[in-house]
Amino acid sequence: MEFKYIDCIDIEKYRYIITTHGQIFIAHNGCLLKGNNPKNEKGYVRVTLKTQCGSFKKFPLHVLVMRSFSNEEPKAEVNHIDGNKLHCEYSNLEYATRLENAHHAAIHNLYKSGEDHYRSILSNDQVH
Repeated sequence: MEFKYIDCIDIEKYRYIITTHGQIFIAHNGCLLKGNNPKNEKGYVRVTLKTQCGSFKKFPLHVLVMRSFSNEEPKAEVNHIDGNKLHCEYSNLEYATRLENAHHAAIHNLYKSGEDHYRSILSNDQVH
């Protein structure tokens, strides 16, 4: 069986460890957080983390990964290079301006329309 070393660092202010593969572990016992990553209405994976003072805060997973591992100056948004919002591995993420992100989505046909759009209330058949 082959094992790979995964780089990881502590998430600032929280008792968790994050890996470049987008996995989050509880720091004191090493347990992987499971079932704590529902997608929001736009399809992004979100995680709820507990602070040391006991409050909870939700974060987009791809933003946490980028903040944790990138040495670049942060831009307004984090872009998924392959267009898959569920693929939150560091190698698949890049900082982008809103315009750069929109351009990437347009050239890769990532914009949803009609009943595929997350705010759609009518099906295509109902519209026709």
